[in-house]
Amino acid sequence: MNPSMAAPALLRPIPAAKTRKIKMSVEMLLDWSPLIWLIAAVATLVAAIVRGFTGFGFALIVIAAVTILDVPAAVIPMVLLLDLAISLHMIPSVRRDINWTVLTPILVGATIGVPIGVALLAHLPADSMRIMIALCILTAVFVLHKGYRLETLPGPLIASLVGVAAGFLAGSVGMPGPIIVVFFLASPLAVANVRGSLVAFILMTDILTLAMMIWAGLVTELVILRAVVLLPVVLLGTALGKRLFTITDPETLRSGALLLLAILALGALSRVLLS
Repeated sequence: MNPSMAAPALLRPIPAAKTRKIKMSVEMLLDWSPLIWLIAAVATLVAAIVRGFTGFGFALIVIAAVTILDVPAAVIPMVLLLDLAISLHMIPSVRRDINWTVLTPILVGATIGVPIGVALLAHLPADSMRIMIALCILTAVFVLHKGYRLETLPGPLIASLVGVAAGFLAGSVGMPGPIIVVFFLASPLAVANVRGSLVAFILMTDILTLAMMIWAGLVTELVILRAVVLLPVVLLGTALGKRLFTITDPETLRSGALLLLAILALGALSRVLLS
């Protein structure tokens, strides 16, 4: 008798044809190589730590890292789904620190900017979006590094115009941060108020932007699946970041995050220019 026929079914080697079929099914389901998944997981963990610590930065880091290897229209909706999960996780602990007087006109402006940005995302070529993303990140890094400060809070008109610009960036490149983060960090608000207001703004714009992206057909089953796979990494990173907020000097993580963002933005620009 053939020994392989006598062996228990569970111990027999899987036929090569079946192995190829399984591999093809997984590749068709996830549509990412192991390298992209590794980069996405590491970037997600680092970004979630930064977000839990500062209240911002998640979309900046993950989009900058992953869009180097995949098209922005496929990456940005996934990142916003994860960003929404973080905001929902953080909002109970920061709700008392939100400055609604400043935030309300910004949100009104964002409702105008988001639809325009989503329309742009759905139609612009991938490399054009990569250039926009990289330039937005480098601008934010420069302004945050310089540490500009406002002596008084701007009025409702200026705040609403900031909201329009931030909403446009949220819809087009998934990153309201370059505008809204600079606005809040430059304001005379206390650190806790800045963090709470940023979390609330990102939560609201994520909901609005994702609704528009669903309408535009950008939130696919594949996008949702990737977000589900990365969700445990997000929750772990956010918990670590919230813990670091109570024990670490804010400038240490802030400086490291700015350096990382600059490197990622330059990498994205290099990819476009070299191709």
